[in-house]
Order: sequence, then structure tokens, then C-alpha cells
Amino acid sequence: MRIKLSVLIFIGLLSLVGCGFFGSGPSQTAQDFFEAAEAGDSDAVYSMMSTNAIRRFSKDKIDMGIESRARQIQNKGGIQSIEITREDIVENTAVVVVDITYGNGQVETETVPMVKENGEWHIDVEK
Repeated sequence: MRIKLSVLIFIGLLSLVGCGFFGSGPSQTAQDFFEAAEAGDSDAVYSMMSTNAIRRFSKDKIDMGIESRARQIQNKGGIQSIEITREDIVENTAVVVVDITYGNGQVETETVPMVKENGEWHIDVEK
């Protein structure tokens, strides 16, 4: 009985981590970013941008870019799947490599630089 309880507790903790209960990592932020871009949700995208990225691009420029990106995604049949193929974390920076499969069968690989700010992962820009 004691072993069964320990196993159940362990599985419960794994599910909490998997659901992002203890905070999301860079891979989850990258996935959320592409889902928000597909939906044309520039406010969500903006909230995922690093301080450095926000300094470099105005909110209007980000809005226009997301609107354009959402159209491109829809023209490819929408996003069918997002696969994280690599996540490299070094201290407060990360690089996430993502394969995006579109409804038309096309697959694109995106490399997403990230930085951890105030305990949360944000999309960064190349320096």
C-alpha cells in the first residue's frame, strides 16, 4: 500500500510539472508564441517578448508583424503540429529549435532565442 501511494504521489507531481504548474520552460513559451502568432494575438506575443526585443521593436511594429505572420500561417493551412526538436539552456538564456508542420504539409524549422527575465522565459532577439 505504501508503494502504491508513493507511485501515485510521484505521478501526480509529474503531471503538475507537465502542465506547467511550477512555471513554463523555454519550450513551452516557444510553443505558446507560435500558437499566439497563428491566432493573430499580438497582445499575447508582446507579453512573451523580452525587454530587449520590446526596446528594438515598437508595439505597432510587432502588431503588424503578427498580423502578417498570421496570414502566412493561414495561407499554409494553419499549424498542424509544433515539435520541439532541441532546447539548450545556459543560465538565463536558451535556444529552442522548433519544427512547425503546416496544414499543407510544409515543414519549417525555426530557431528561437530566449532569455529568462523575472523568473519567466521570453522571446529575445539576436544581439
